Amino acid sequence: MPPSADSGVRQLAKLKRKINAGAEDLKQIRNKGASALINPADKPLFMGMFATITRLYDQLREDWDSAVDLCEVYETDPAFPSATDDTILANAKRYYYECQSYHLQLSPPPSAPLVDTSMNSSSFMQPAPKARAILPKIQIK
Repeated sequence: MPPSADSGVRQLAKLKRKINAGAEDLKQIRNKGASALINPADKPLFMGMFATITRLYDQLREDWDSAVDLCEVYETDPAFPSATDDTILANAKRYYYECQSYHLQLSPPPSAPLVDTSMNSSSFMQPAPKARAILPKIQIK
């Protein structure tokens, strides 16, 4: 017995709720990142939220693909994705990339390796000499 179209509509509605919730979560993280640029007190919260962003975005894309597959199987009406759905995905993608940008701006710059600038030759970093530069090769008979 083929699955009922009503079942497909319910499954699609569930996936759309998950997609909308994921996009809203990305938006909230993006808003916290924008706030953290202005208010340093928001930085730790944004950095914690940022740790989940890739998983959230990946899950949103999985749900999107599942919804498309579901519509192909059940031929649901209205079809997915609609123009509204496309806008939600475009916004979610923008939120994701804006969060990446905020994270780069809020992360400390990479530190340069510490170099001893004293002239003391014992502490001056030099590349290791080649083995033959240390001792000449000795011919043993």
